[in-house]
Amino acid sequence: MADRSAVAYPLRARLPGVEVVVGSFETDGTGAPVNTVGKGWSISTPSTGVYTVTLEKSCTSLITMATLSDVTTNANDTVRTGTESAGSGSTAASFKIITASAAGTDANLDGPRVNFVAYLISSDSLR
Repeated sequence: MADRSAVAYPLRARLPGVEVVVGSFETDGTGAPVNTVGKGWSISTPSTGVYTVTLEKSCTSLITMATLSDVTTNANDTVRTGTESAGSGSTAASFKIITASAAGTDANLDGPRVNFVAYLISSDSLR
């Protein structure tokens, strides 16, 4: 029998009640993000360095992650996710993404791409 230990198989899982939304935008040194990529979401900028991502529907639970593609001159700029809301009924789920300068203060960075993923869990079967 052939040795299969070196064979890589793609991870496949069926997760009923889970929807994945991915997106990306570029910060532009101002409040308004540019070059958005992805479907199923919209974005607003309520304050300096803070972006609110609103999804198209509500869910039971929401899990989010964000990364910063570092194309700035300062490798110490950061991104983090903030308040999450699963929404309810006709109120859509949303979450905040915060970008900060090397000094650690919320800032409208100029140039880096923010990439995010949101897992909308609409079923209690995963708990």
